[in-house]
Amino acid sequence: MAKKNAARKKPGPKSGSTRTRRTAEERLNALKEQIASIEAREKAKELKDDPGAKSAVKVARELNRGAKLATASKDTALQHAVADAHEAIRGYLGSKGLKVPKPRRPRGRRSGK
Repeated sequence: MAKKNAARKKPGPKSGSTRTRRTAEERLNALKEQIASIEAREKAKELKDDPGAKSAVKVARELNRGAKLATASKDTALQHAVADAHEAIRGYLGSKGLKVPKPRRPRGRRSGK
């Protein structure tokens, strides 16, 4: 039995599978972003030699641990104190070019001073 021409699939691009090419501006912007990330990594490598920056990173890590322990003990005053200290260290490290994650701020009111 002969096949009908209408039943045959025509070769060609499938719907939605065509490739859109990036413009020169888009490619340049992507390259600029890559250059910025490489420069930031180099700056972070230079900070590894600075003993002050090393100790600040260690302090930030210890403050994260302290925040977890304060949360486990449910001491809101301690939680707020640790979060405030972490914010100060975060500001210093941010000025040096390091990205530090935002601390989790404790919920609830501050206790009276």
